[in-house]
This record gives sequence, C-alpha cells and structure tokens, in this order.
Amino acid sequence: MMTALFSNGWSGMVYVIDMERGVLNRFLVTPASRGALIGGELVYSAMLTALQSFVILGRGWLSGAMFPSVLGVILCVLSALLLVTAFASLSNALALVLHTQQSVIATSFLVLPLAFVSATFMPLQLLPAWLRAVATYNPINWAVLVSRQALGPHPEWSYVELHLALLAGLAIVCASLSTRAFRAYQRSV
Repeated sequence: MMTALFSNGWSGMVYVIDMERGVLNRFLVTPASRGALIGGELVYSAMLTALQSFVILGRGWLSGAMFPSVLGVILCVLSALLLVTAFASLSNALALVLHTQQSVIATSFLVLPLAFVSATFMPLQLLPAWLRAVATYNPINWAVLVSRQALGPHPEWSYVELHLALLAGLAIVCASLSTRAFRAYQRSV
C-alpha cells in the first residue's frame, strides 16, 4: 500500500505541469474525449499500481512467502487499486481546482500520517483507543487489513467484502470530485 500511495499521490502533478505549459488547453480544443483526458491518468495510475503490486508479491513469493489462494492475491491488488484510485483522483481534483504544485504536495502530505494511523506498521491493538477509533475510518487501514485478511490462511470474507465496498465507494466519490474539477477547469478556460 505504501508503494502504491507514494508513487501515485503525485498524480495531479501531471495536470499542473500540463496547465502551466498550455498542453491541457490544447487538448481541450481537440475532439479528444473529455472522459479520456481525466480517466487516462487514473488508468495509468492503476496499471502502475498493479504492476508494482505483482512485482512486490512476486518477490515475496520468491523469498518464501506463502499465499493461500490466487483470489487472496487478486483481492490484495484490488484493494491497492481502489485506494490508489481514490488518492490519485483527490490529487487530480486539487491540482485542477488550485492549479499549483503545492496543492498536489498537500495530497501527498496526507499519506504518511494516515499510514501511521493504521495497521500498516503495528497492530491496531497497540494503538491508544482514540487512534484505533480514527483508524476505523482510515482508508489506508481498510486496504491494509483487507490485504492481510485476503492473504491470510482463514480470511473473514464478510470483513473483506465490507471494506472493499467502502474502498470502492471512496474511489467513486473521489473520481466524481476529480471529474467535477475537470469540468470546472474546462469551463474556466
């Protein structure tokens, strides 16, 4: 999850650079699909994350890690894809609304604190009660725990399904924010 987030938290930087250079404005006068202009970056982020995830999981397998099922591996990668879609969409939306590199950095600034308030580095039982409560609503925690459950020997499928649904809902909300930000940028040009 950390690799996926750190490499894709900067997704909006592409739009900032394209706006600064006038490339995005040139794309807007072409017959290119508007959905492709915003969706293409998300597809790129998802493909990059899938490749990174399979490389990391493959390296783990070569090092001796045992994965009980292919379904668990697929669900692990799916949780990373949903998480990245949400964060990349948020980064894109901030870039399109604020037009600055600092806005993209703000998205990346969220990643590390959210990672520390999750089960990424330590079991939730070791966190104080108030941090455990915060972790309950932390999407990074959802993805980490879904991956651990899916890759464990006896997954609790209802837990996996619920948190995958929450991640999918978050990804949809963030993608719609990104789409709205793109439309607002398009109207302002």
